Amino acid sequence: MMFNQSEEDEISRLRSRIDFLEKKIDVLCDILCRLSSGFKDLSDATYVKSYLDYTSSVKSCTLEQDELQAMQEQVSDNSDTAGQMYGTHAENVSAEENKETETIHREYVIRYLGAPSGNGFEVMNERTNIGVNTLYVLEIAREENYARFYPNVDNKVQLINERNYLFDPVCEAIGDLQYSSTLSVIEDNYGELELNGDYWILKKKCKVIIK
Repeated sequence: MMFNQSEEDEISRLRSRIDFLEKKIDVLCDILCRLSSGFKDLSDATYVKSYLDYTSSVKSCTLEQDELQAMQEQVSDNSDTAGQMYGTHAENVSAEENKETETIHREYVIRYLGAPSGNGFEVMNERTNIGVNTLYVLEIAREENYARFYPNVDNKVQLINERNYLFDPVCEAIGDLQYSSTLSVIEDNYGELELNGDYWILKKKCKVIIK
């Protein structure tokens, strides 16, 4: 797999960060090993008071001077890279968390419509049940005044025969619609609408795959 320069730089920064963390983990493991000998008699101490009584018997554990100096030098050498990596990670995590939150908390209600009204749909034409004249399906998030939509592919003949009025205003064909045998829509290609009063305004056309 080929990477561009920015991706290679990012990989290099990640590797540097990993090396830095591995060295810190090694030092922490050494500290824990030394502490474990001092805490071996604390296994029966289940309360805070018991724990405090035993701490007087814990042996002091300090880093050797050369280990401490090496760790400080490593932190100094990687301070810029570590800071950059931490910032990038925080932004990515925040973005992912926001995305997941949006997906989890957005609740859709399903409505069915016939022909679009220009570049959008009229709210008054929404139906709760699908029928023989259903041409479009809307998934509506009322609280956000947002909806996504896709055509009812079962009525593809009508959509194609009257494409200038029923299809083209709100959909984009990927392929030759005239010679199609199948219409297919994936979730990533759903169209998007924004509510303005009693009218759903088109924000993004639905991309329909022609097979």
